[in-house]
Amino acid sequence: MYSSTEVIPYGRNPTLRRLLAEKDLELRLVAGSRERTDRVMQGIHLTEVLEVDKWLTEGWVMMTTGYLLQRDSEAQRRLVRTLDKIGAVGLGYCVEIFTKHVPAALLDEARALDFPLFVMPLHIKARDVSTRANRMILANDDTLFRQAQSTQDLFFENFDTGTRADWLPERQLVENLSAFLCLPVRFFAKDSVYLADADPVTRLLLTAPTHAPIKQRSGADDLLIVPARVGAIFTGWLVVTLPHDMSDGQVAMNTSLAVARLVALSVVSRNRPASSDRAVRQEVMSQLLRRGWHDTESDPLKRLQSSGTLGALHDLGFRSGEPIRGSVVERRGSVQPHAERAGGFDATVEELHGSGAPYVFLVEGNRMTVVTQMPLDDLVAVLGATDHGIAGIGGEGVGATDVPKSVAQATSALAMATAGEEGATPRFRYIVFDNVAMSAWMIHHHRVGAGPARARRQLAELREHQTVFETVVSYFGAGMDAGLTADRLFIHVNSVRYRLRKAEEILQASLQHPAVISDLYLALRVCGDL
Repeated sequence: MYSSTEVIPYGRNPTLRRLLAEKDLELRLVAGSRERTDRVMQGIHLTEVLEVDKWLTEGWVMMTTGYLLQRDSEAQRRLVRTLDKIGAVGLGYCVEIFTKHVPAALLDEARALDFPLFVMPLHIKARDVSTRANRMILANDDTLFRQAQSTQDLFFENFDTGTRADWLPERQLVENLSAFLCLPVRFFAKDSVYLADADPVTRLLLTAPTHAPIKQRSGADDLLIVPARVGAIFTGWLVVTLPHDMSDGQVAMNTSLAVARLVALSVVSRNRPASSDRAVRQEVMSQLLRRGWHDTESDPLKRLQSSGTLGALHDLGFRSGEPIRGSVVERRGSVQPHAERAGGFDATVEELHGSGAPYVFLVEGNRMTVVTQMPLDDLVAVLGATDHGIAGIGGEGVGATDVPKSVAQATSALAMATAGEEGATPRFRYIVFDNVAMSAWMIHHHRVGAGPARARRQLAELREHQTVFETVVSYFGAGMDAGLTADRLFIHVNSVRYRLRKAEEILQASLQHPAVISDLYLALRVCGDL
């Protein structure tokens, strides 16, 4: 079996073996003979679509994270057989995203068919592998390079005559693509897609993926929907209406993918402030907090994958399987109405960036939500960069799907910090949800809900016996120490015990029972008697 550590003589043909020899990519061949890796690559494509015969042709390499394969051994074997049948060059599997290793059936079938299967580690970006492969292909095929250059020239036609007041580069790109394909093409900016829109295509885009192209039926039309994005920045969709009798949509797919990148680059370049690093991180954070994708009836991991949010997190340095934590920090003081979106939190954002840890954040008024992977002590120090800030820090999760829960915990902890229920310094106060006693958490939530009224009802009969009530309050305040209670009330300890028995008669419950003790303690705390 071929090992990618071997020295390979320079050759003009862009073979899979040459790609595997790129040491910095750390690709490892686990199935397939040396002879099979000597085939020339025509292209490389990252996709989770299992009907690969509709998307790939002879000479192509497929890469996958295995999301749709991980629990289906028959699908694993069928994918390898299909790739081998259409003459694909190889299959790359990205490990440690959904499975730690290559699935057994996938590996077994590849070895049985002598089909090249290679592994890509998590810390290597799939786009770096595909970029390297495409450069090899273009650099070693002069005809293909001239074709690509010619196609690019077609895309940029009429850019020097853009004199109309409403001329936009992305609009011209769409017109050029439509003329090239002889098909209707539309671009939908992400901010133009609304639930109430009557356009059936617009409504279709509400659930369309933002990271990978799909074909979709809308009424009598077959639509090719291609996300327009640059790295982690998503700007909208190109929608191509395909004729029903089109036998091969590969040309439409490839050219639309190319133009979609140019459209995204055009939008991003024209609106540079929105394309800054801060804007990207805030956009990813808003996607993580978006209502609906974490509903119990849906698959949150699938929704994150299809929206491109998971890929964007990986691009920003987040590591799968490592602890992830949400925090909410509130800045005391006003924010100027025309201030920068992250205004008031500049020092905190700079501290986050300088820490080297992966992070995303979202600023809304005087409040900033942060999700990061860094040690708790480091996070506390970073959040302390906010002037006169108060923060709630949520519990640790193990993946992006745990973010809403951790942020909800952080929001709860922030409310407790705001109420001053924990120790504080003059400049910065914070509460870590994991460190909050259960009783303190319950007391806080009872206070902001229906708890006070219920607590008053629970204590009403005791309050009618003032001496007994004062003794119970003092008893709990003394840590349920009868002797210390007696000293504080200046009475004999037997008098304390007598009054406690009277309290049990009034409550019709034993003060030795844990449930009675906890209920009574919470009621006294909620009502402010303790």
